Amino acid sequence: MSALSQLRVKAAKAWPFQTLPPIDWSTQKPTYGEANPAVIRSALARAQRRTGGNWYAFAASSQIAAKAWGATVAGVQIVAWRGADGGLLVAPRACPHLGADLSTAPVECGTLVCPWHGLRLSDRRHGAWKPFPAHDDGVLCWVRLDAVGGEIVTDVPIASVRPRNPRLAAVARLEGVCEPCDIIANRLDPWHGSWFHPHSFTRLEVLSAPRCRRRRSRRSGPDAGHRDVPDRPARRPGDRRVQRSRSQNCRDAHHRRRRSGQRR
Repeated sequence: MSALSQLRVKAAKAWPFQTLPPIDWSTQKPTYGEANPAVIRSALARAQRRTGGNWYAFAASSQIAAKAWGATVAGVQIVAWRGADGGLLVAPRACPHLGADLSTAPVECGTLVCPWHGLRLSDRRHGAWKPFPAHDDGVLCWVRLDAVGGEIVTDVPIASVRPRNPRLAAVARLEGVCEPCDIIANRLDPWHGSWFHPHSFTRLEVLSAPRCRRRRSRRSGPDAGHRDVPDRPARRPGDRRVQRSRSQNCRDAHHRRRRSGQRR
């Protein structure tokens, strides 16, 4: 075995992922027979009955680092940064003194320093300026906006359990105008993945799907008796096998609606 071959073997052992060769898009197995519209509509109805706890995902965890980061979520201007302990902090974007844009403020020891007059702001309240509840799940950053959401408040976002290592995370943030229910329905249709998103999925196989339920369950919840089953982490990028329970469908889909920044 040559030195180059030995190096490739060592690299493959150290890196648990490998790139799959491209496939001919048109030769894929059609999935229209499995993508039952009634199943998707039923899952959509369940998802819309779930509460989001007033939580909104607004950025990837990796985006909030040493500098302040500004965004507009559901019409609310926010600034996000890391505290001295590395924890996520989110607050109103306007300085309580004269309204300076705090997304341009330097961060020193976990404290925002207003670029206009040097006012230092941290995780503590300053007059009417008060940080929002925030949560970092290791992939997404969340902010709780109770004045906007108007739903039952939860301490943390209701999201699916993240896959165990080894794993890769990729987050894209886009802004547009659309119907929230269309976002949910799209999320609840995994059968379109390798067809409409061949750059992200290949050899995608749906192992199971929820039943079509026309009536709401009389038990403790719309998906009582079913446990969450997260997406199976793939050994190779693109070779993603998706297994979903009803409860997971509802949770994931609801947060896609919340991220859209719109309410029905």
